[in-house]
Amino acid sequence: MQGNKLFLGGLANIALKNSPPIGFFKSFVVEKTGAHKNQLNIKVKGTALIVDLIRLFAFEKGIKETSTFDRINVLRCIHAIVKDFADEIIFSFDFLMVLRIENQLSNIEKGIEPQNFIEPQLLSNLNKKMLKETFSLISKIQDMVLERYKTMIL
Repeated sequence: MQGNKLFLGGLANIALKNSPPIGFFKSFVVEKTGAHKNQLNIKVKGTALIVDLIRLFAFEKGIKETSTFDRINVLRCIHAIVKDFADEIIFSFDFLMVLRIENQLSNIEKGIEPQNFIEPQLLSNLNKKMLKETFSLISKIQDMVLERYKTMIL
């Protein structure tokens, strides 16, 4: 059991390493300088965070599924955090993936190499709102992970 706690603590560390790019007043936190000024990495600061959180919960419960969507659907019945937020997590994960793919298709159409950086200020008002809500959800779940796994985190 102790080895399992260390492993889960390591996964919790990974799931908490990055935080969603949302500020205190729900403003987007973007790159300040460089090639990606005013942009954020939707993969690193979005989809990967959900994948890491769900992976942690799946290992905790011994889930064998490898797809994030499949893991969520199994966990929604047996994991307290996922049970409370399953529909929101699925919607948010799907939204982030669609946003990323649309951005990459737009890059290709412009003759630019596909990338994971988006400029939030160029999004529609609805997409901005949904992105902020998605990042807020991730932050909320990360806070729960910190509380739940605090004795296991290295």
